[in-house]
Amino acid sequence: MGRHANPDIRRAFAEFQDQDTPSKCNKVRCLHCGFVRAKNTTRQIEHLQECTSYLASPDAQTHMAQQQAAGAMDPAITQGQAPSQILNGQAPNPNLQVVRRGPNSKRARDGQPIAPSMPMQPHQAASLTSHLLATCSSQFTQATQQPFLSHAGCGSLAAGPLSQWLVQDGHYSRGYIRFVGQLLAKIRLPQTQNSQFHPMYRTMDLLISALNNMRREMQFFEITTTKYGLVLGQEGPTPIARALLDLFVSASSPSASLLEGMVVLWGTEHVQLHPNILGYVY
Repeated sequence: MGRHANPDIRRAFAEFQDQDTPSKCNKVRCLHCGFVRAKNTTRQIEHLQECTSYLASPDAQTHMAQQQAAGAMDPAITQGQAPSQILNGQAPNPNLQVVRRGPNSKRARDGQPIAPSMPMQPHQAASLTSHLLATCSSQFTQATQQPFLSHAGCGSLAAGPLSQWLVQDGHYSRGYIRFVGQLLAKIRLPQTQNSQFHPMYRTMDLLISALNNMRREMQFFEITTTKYGLVLGQEGPTPIARALLDLFVSASSPSASLLEGMVVLWGTEHVQLHPNILGYVY
């Protein structure tokens, strides 16, 4: 599934390349408050949701007006929602355009796309993710707001704590790869002519993407270790790191369903979308 860049997000950030980082990754600077971070649409959205300068800007007011206009045309959309709901996917974004690509994006002889056999309908079910966050809101806040994270964000971590974190994250990363591999083994793929719409194929694509992202993260940490001359020890997992590894084993065991494993995967990824909790708990 292809997606055009969201102009609302692009207007809020200035993109530039940082030549000082090992991966020479692209970075963005918030034009409203000056905050700088690596380019990542999801985390840019999260920043805008909390950026008081942005929320007080005309752009945010435009989002609010779009929400109200959408609510007037569609009773299913609640009027008066915060402008960030367009950005985080809880409300339709009028600038979103979807383009199907790949082997299944076939066309008829007249050049028109072949419609999927089962059109996707709006999903009105209750949100499992919202339920999980509401159930553990205080623990989530405590886990993602710690002194270690502040030092990591400011680049003021000492070599010792950073080395310890890298050792424990290595245990986590290798356990994560085994965990996702076990979830992939649970998938049973049916024969279908529109695999991009089938939940099992979409789950498979998500898990493969998770593996690729983890591999890139491991390579980034190897580069970081070399760049700063860090010496990593051979320590085993700490009790909390071991608990996370045991959670992976339990959620991917033969007796666990694929849904259980996917919920655990979502939980760990969602927490790490915030400044990495693992840096503190290890």
